[in-house]
Amino acid sequence: MRRDRAGGEKRHRVSRRRALGGIAALGSLALAGCSSLPRLGGVDPEWRREFADASAASPLAVSAAHVLVGAQDKALYGLRRDDGETAFRYETGGPIEARPAASGDDGPYHAHSTDGDVYAVDAAGDLRWREEGLHERGTVASNGSLLAHLDRHIDEVRGFDADSGERRFARDVAGYRLSGLLESTFVFREAAGGDRTRLVAVATEDGSVRWRTEASEWYPGLTADERLVVSDGESTVRAYDPQGGAARWESTVDAESYRDPTLGPQVYLQNQRSESADELVALDRRDGSVAWRNTAGYDLRRVTPTDDAVFVGSRVDDPDGGILGRVDRFDLTGRRQWRTETAAPDAEDLLAVGDSVALSGGRQVVVLDRATGETRWSHEPESYSRLHVSAADGRLYVSYVDDGAVARFPVSRS
Repeated sequence: MRRDRAGGEKRHRVSRRRALGGIAALGSLALAGCSSLPRLGGVDPEWRREFADASAASPLAVSAAHVLVGAQDKALYGLRRDDGETAFRYETGGPIEARPAASGDDGPYHAHSTDGDVYAVDAAGDLRWREEGLHERGTVASNGSLLAHLDRHIDEVRGFDADSGERRFARDVAGYRLSGLLESTFVFREAAGGDRTRLVAVATEDGSVRWRTEASEWYPGLTADERLVVSDGESTVRAYDPQGGAARWESTVDAESYRDPTLGPQVYLQNQRSESADELVALDRRDGSVAWRNTAGYDLRRVTPTDDAVFVGSRVDDPDGGILGRVDRFDLTGRRQWRTETAAPDAEDLLAVGDSVALSGGRQVVVLDRATGETRWSHEPESYSRLHVSAADGRLYVSYVDDGAVARFPVSRS
């Protein structure tokens, strides 16, 4: 037993070595009947695709038909979801390092290349349109007819018709993520001069301003869905109507600092505390009242809500040195249903897929039983490549960023 740095409470800890041993045994049991045998502490993929001329791959996106991934060989690949075979390959002017975007089940598909340009291709891999740019750092996101492109060198967000490439708007942006992209409205943090920022909502059809908040010197957290826009900062949480911007409610919540909130059945705030474990605070969506609050690890990294629970990824100290990723499951009353300290050294991505929960942390993926938190299997490539994950239809898709490869894994018991 030892005193936990985060929570200040004593509890039994599982060492990294013991955890790896347990994972190996559980992985073997969970995979009985599969066509390939699991390696120590790991599992073989259903398919794996390597790009012979690419030393690196981007994070991936999954459409109804394809797995989309950019590669260091300057190409955007569309892989068939069932077997990983190449459906199309389109070569751009530079390596593709940012996650591609899919505007529909069958395209068009979009990618920002490090040559600075944005490319749109159809499901056959034919160029639909191309927008020239100057800077290598950029990201894309899409929803319906809008393709949003964030140029991170000049802090500008541009909106295009996803099919034709016709430009709809260009505005100064404060931030580096394309969150708040809804079907008819795009909400983001707008630069308002000096250190001042505000929220602005533009129509996705033509970029006209629907509403904006007063400018302030603080940098608000932001999240949005089709029913609510929520911002937080300086212990104040505000909710707005996405279409007209009318204030829905304002709530004062005792907290040290926030990251961007998360929307699900409730509004979830990440309270980052300097002297104790981080805290998840749940607010009622109707009026902003605090429904419950509970602790996680000392660095809360990811919040993934579902209809009946919320999963929280955080970090804790490894008794053998270093850091371990931890996952907590809470019900909608805030009761902790289970917590698991994984073998992964972080909690960068956290997905609820089928009857499982998948966590990726740097160079390792861990899959947990969604109901119990028991570890089913973990995967760490021999190359120690960084891993990014996406999920669709009960399958886990993994991008091996430093290897230039993509693989598909099962996650459910059946």
